[in-house]
Amino acid sequence: FFFFLAMTVLELIRRSLRLIGALGVGEAPSAEETSDCILALNQLISSWSLNALTVYTKLNSKYTLTNGLPYFTWGIEPDPLAVVQPDFNSPRPDTIFRAYRIDPGGSYELSQIGKEHYDAISEKNAFGVPDRFYYEPDYPWGKVYLYPNPDSSCEIEFSVFKKIDKIEYPDDEIMYPPGWDRALAYNLALEVAPEFGLMPSELVVKNAMESLANAKRINIKPKISQTEISSLSLMSGGSFNINTGEG
Repeated sequence: FFFFLAMTVLELIRRSLRLIGALGVGEAPSAEETSDCILALNQLISSWSLNALTVYTKLNSKYTLTNGLPYFTWGIEPDPLAVVQPDFNSPRPDTIFRAYRIDPGGSYELSQIGKEHYDAISEKNAFGVPDRFYYEPDYPWGKVYLYPNPDSSCEIEFSVFKKIDKIEYPDDEIMYPPGWDRALAYNLALEVAPEFGLMPSELVVKNAMESLANAKRINIKPKISQTEISSLSLMSGGSFNINTGEG
């Protein structure tokens, strides 16, 4: 679930245009052609979102955390005069990919744990140097739980995934699970072909349909079972990484 690849919008556009013969190998689209393709890509992503297919981008966000808080809220309060404001005032991420504690001596990755693992921790009020975290993507604000709770101010850098609402620039980066690059390239090729006065080949149409069907299957996220071993590991004070399966 957390294994994503990346490409820029321009890389995607060039591949899609080559698939329909609008570009040759090594050629680049004009500024006007790139703008038209970005518009078509936004329309494609918007239509996919209606079918629960989402395209992501990765962002790095760095925050200084203070001690004494059971969790940290992440989101945007539309009313700047509201009494309660989120701790991290930026769009709520759908997923936190990684988190790093930034110390004078270097950067240290925190282990990510799930809800059941966090609930199994008996000493949730313990203070110390955080070495793991749990993210609950509540609405409208997400909640970041650190363990142990920071015993002093510390700086944490988060790598997060955010759903792309609108692509603006050719160098914007798209994050996707393995296999999605094919679905994006072939289906964007179908989307833009009429604007270039071109008819996509039967092979391109076939690959677009097959790759989109595969992307839909990838998008169905299986429920991950929790093991008693990992819960016992946390209760005994050890750490367990649900991404690697290692303690």
